[in-house]
Amino acid sequence: MNRAVRSFLALASLLAVAATAHAGPAADAVTTRRNEVISKMKEAASKERDQKVAAIMGQMFDFDAMGKASLGKEWAGLSDAQRTEFLGLLKQLVQRSIERNVRATMNYDLQLIGEEGADSGTLVKTKATNKKNGREEPVAIDYLLHEADGGWRVKDVVTEGSSMVGNYKSQFVRIIKKDGFDALTKKMKDKLKKGE
Repeated sequence: MNRAVRSFLALASLLAVAATAHAGPAADAVTTRRNEVISKMKEAASKERDQKVAAIMGQMFDFDAMGKASLGKEWAGLSDAQRTEFLGLLKQLVQRSIERNVRATMNYDLQLIGEEGADSGTLVKTKATNKKNGREEPVAIDYLLHEADGGWRVKDVVTEGSSMVGNYKSQFVRIIKKDGFDALTKKMKDKLKKGE
């Protein structure tokens, strides 16, 4: 399975993990938010529906934590205005990816394995299996959550050992170091315009 498919599954499975297992409060939070998003996504497309989905995503993900971690040491050098702009763009990109990808999870069964403590939060472990191709190896997908703002929030998604935030960090920091922060936000805005 190629990297693009694995990345796709990492985002999509957050909203399609099987609700048959009970592992604890972090796993319950993932399942609850997933059910809410799927319910809204089944409604007719409208601006109101999109706003409701975005609100649920805002409760599911800790975009501030993801943004800060994805910029590493570069975060400290940004002004408040730059941080606000960056976090707004990152939030839109992640939300758009999940909304687009959740529609294409029909070929995978997603099973909740359980949850376990981690140094920086709680890992909710899942496994994605191709329904049509039993020979394809299942994909391990872990969600790193922590308690923030009175609930459990996702701050990273790890697919087969590959961290979403880590991947963002390698891309974002490289762009900033080479071309500056404005170049990074321009690339992010271009992706949003193109619907990527």
